[in-house]
Amino acid sequence: MPTPSAVAEPVAEAYRHGIGQALNALLRLGAFAAGDHVVNLCAGAGIDNLAIAGRVGPAGRLIAVDADPVALGRLRELAAKHRLSGVVQPVTADVTTYRPPPGVTHLACAFGLHHLIAPAAVTRQWATAVPAGTSLLLLDWGPRGATVGDACAGLPPVHPIWQPVAASTVRFGMPEPYPPVATIVIRRLTCRSKKEL
Repeated sequence: MPTPSAVAEPVAEAYRHGIGQALNALLRLGAFAAGDHVVNLCAGAGIDNLAIAGRVGPAGRLIAVDADPVALGRLRELAAKHRLSGVVQPVTADVTTYRPPPGVTHLACAFGLHHLIAPAAVTRQWATAVPAGTSLLLLDWGPRGATVGDACAGLPPVHPIWQPVAASTVRFGMPEPYPPVATIVIRRLTCRSKKEL
């Protein structure tokens, strides 16, 4: 029987590799550009914040919203270390009631939607605060080994005001004793006309 550390390091390496691939897909699908204003909901201290901030800054802004002030404190430290403090703006707030400020070009939520009790209602709330055409980028765990179509069908629901634009999956191998393949689904949606709310 392998020791916990003998299992933990290969699992951590597999996750780092898979998350890195998913982050590259997020940046590609998001089409973030210099000067964009992005709100990352359920932001935590994840590297997705720094990757997006690197694309939009220094003229842009990344507002990182999370209810955990400790995670946002770690994010502040990381942003300072990577010279992105002028771009990254941590905000301690409940994402279910947070209203993005005017001028936002993208909303993002990585691995957070499945934690919400009523994701369709929350994504409707987000839509009321942004103009039509705003992008919503979502990352979430899909069913193991699923294709894009299968994986999207099993994800937390999003309010129909958000029109699907593109989706991608990242599949990566896991060491024993875990199931052999993990799947991450990356989706880009666009806010339709407010007349549909």
